[in-house]
Amino acid sequence: MTLYRASPTLGEIGEDFRRVYALAKFNEADGMIRWGDSPDPLMLVWSPRIYEFLHVLERIMTYPPARGICREVGYRSGYDGAVETARPMGVEAGQPVNVLLFLPRILGGAGWGVSEVVYDDETGHLEWTFPKGTAVGIAAREVGPRVAPACAFIEGFGAGWVKGSLGLAVEFLEGSCVGMGNVACRFDSRPLEE
Repeated sequence: MTLYRASPTLGEIGEDFRRVYALAKFNEADGMIRWGDSPDPLMLVWSPRIYEFLHVLERIMTYPPARGICREVGYRSGYDGAVETARPMGVEAGQPVNVLLFLPRILGGAGWGVSEVVYDDETGHLEWTFPKGTAVGIAAREVGPRVAPACAFIEGFGAGWVKGSLGLAVEFLEGSCVGMGNVACRFDSRPLEE
């Protein structure tokens, strides 16, 4: 059994912030932003808006369906992120664990919050913790106390990143959320049958 842990320092996250945004290039021909060599346009999304998206869906469709949609959007973003991140960020290709362990650095560098991921390769279990909360959880906290976790998008993003890096089918469940008054946002994985 090997236990892998990624817990970047604030200095590494600052460095990654500069690296992440250096890869975003404005295309004057079509007015779009592209990241790295991706042919697809990039949209910068502000976390309060991600929370607002969830909040509006919850009001229209109730909590479970809204969380499902947010997870699905996050999943697709996380999967594509893992697949597209390795080469432009200098992560060794063919090293899936290295791509997984880059998750906290890429998200910290993108301003989503400082996090730590721990992966047990024997059990396939992952723990993902944002000790001060995710940017979405903090935005939720500012609105007022919630009865359900706010970070459904990030649950999906993490699951997509794990699938895109390790090829494992998991889902993340947020057990604590700063939007609910907890001190941290914490996610645990559980396997999914494909």
